[in-house]
Amino acid sequence: MAEAKKSESVSKDAVGGVSIDNVGKKKDIDPVPMVQVKSGFAGWTLRGGRVICPATETDAVLDIRIDDGVITAMEPPGVIPYEASDIDVSGLIVTPGLIDFHVHTAQAMSCYGVCADRNGIASGVCHVNDMAGVGWLAPNVMREYTKEVITPMTATIYSAGCGNPENWAIGCPDVCAASTDEKLLEGAIRANPDLFTSIKVHCDIGFLSCYGDEPLRGYHTARRVARRLDIPLYLHLGLFTQHDGHLSEIFDSLMAEIVDTLAPGDVIGHVLSYKPGTIFEKDVDHWTKLLAHDDLHWEVGHGANLCFDMAKEWKKNGKPLLISTDAHMMKPHLGMVDSQATLPHQRGPLQRLTLVGTMSKLRNVGYSLTEVIRGASEIPARALRIDDKMGRLSVGRPATITVMEDRAGHFVYADSRGAKLPATQALLPRMSVVAGRAWRLFPEKLIEFEAELNGGKPLSRGDASAKLANQGLESFDDEDELTAIEETPDEQNRRSASAM
Repeated sequence: MAEAKKSESVSKDAVGGVSIDNVGKKKDIDPVPMVQVKSGFAGWTLRGGRVICPATETDAVLDIRIDDGVITAMEPPGVIPYEASDIDVSGLIVTPGLIDFHVHTAQAMSCYGVCADRNGIASGVCHVNDMAGVGWLAPNVMREYTKEVITPMTATIYSAGCGNPENWAIGCPDVCAASTDEKLLEGAIRANPDLFTSIKVHCDIGFLSCYGDEPLRGYHTARRVARRLDIPLYLHLGLFTQHDGHLSEIFDSLMAEIVDTLAPGDVIGHVLSYKPGTIFEKDVDHWTKLLAHDDLHWEVGHGANLCFDMAKEWKKNGKPLLISTDAHMMKPHLGMVDSQATLPHQRGPLQRLTLVGTMSKLRNVGYSLTEVIRGASEIPARALRIDDKMGRLSVGRPATITVMEDRAGHFVYADSRGAKLPATQALLPRMSVVAGRAWRLFPEKLIEFEAELNGGKPLSRGDASAKLANQGLESFDDEDELTAIEETPDEQNRRSASAM
């Protein structure tokens, strides 16, 4: 192994740090390509990057000094004294640590969970929120999962005890209604207030059908608990589960009642979806009333929902988006072949998604760089009630930072229907910093980025190397040597003391 360097520079061909191999490997086909280069204790400076922080209206080239995991100075280049341990990020974009509000992890509970570290730190995301992988039946599963990964996590608990409907809807929809219990839901959240930040409830006609003659029982159960605990609701919009049709004539009135009982801070999911029962259905009074709200969060939730045409339409209303991936391993659903699938999201190839890729898609649709950064940092921090420590860069706050490359070239992005979008800009993550701990990233080694830059279709290794080389990106080379930046004895002692 090569001798560790004393000074680091983040460039496409620089490699250094302590190897973090095979994080979450039980579910992943590849190791997680990231290497730790800073321990979080020794002081260092992130130098020369273009700092974009929408929350503070900052857009300037600045040096950021970090001591003991906290930002201690943000100054123009040349003001902070240089040290050999500093990291040069000249030419790159420095933002508040990105937050993916909607990721399906909970791998022990689900056939479709992804590794939080692949979609987290390895992809430039400094905080992952699991989207309802568990309900009140198994909060301990989510708690234990958060201990196994490096990426900091919170979770949205599901309104029913069984967890998200991908776990039950196809095989046994009655489980949802049977495991809806207000007292037990509230108890699980009260026992884990640092973990569960919100409650998810489906508001599609299939979900409401599960409750028979009380179609809003699940919704109102979640709503009452959320109001008592002062946490937001997350409402899934758009057809997800099958239904027997008995609610078709009253569905609009049910949705009107839901809209009337929303509260500030609630999150409306999948607002850019093309599916039935979503927000751009024409001449529907409850959608018009919903859009009149100015105090809700409007979530992308890419997954099987993002539609480029809807994204262009949404841009006209001026409401800021909460950008998220809805990353999952759901296709083909529960092992189905296409001929067995009954709903659009159950058919077609697996989509591997990243937050930075979703930001790039929206940017190429017409959203500004500042808008997409705000939608993946400041807005989700407020939605998750973690804006006291994330969502902005300023002196005295934790040093949780994402460093990205703004790559010009010719790319092809795809939405959830398969519509293609020729693009000239691609954001690529180059470093994640969480409370001063820093990881160098290699997005070209993640199949997620490989697929996103090629219109949603993963390439063969040989074809990918050639195509990425033509775009000025790194080729896939598994022979990179990862060099170690060792902690000093003093740093090791401080880390041990902090863990006590």
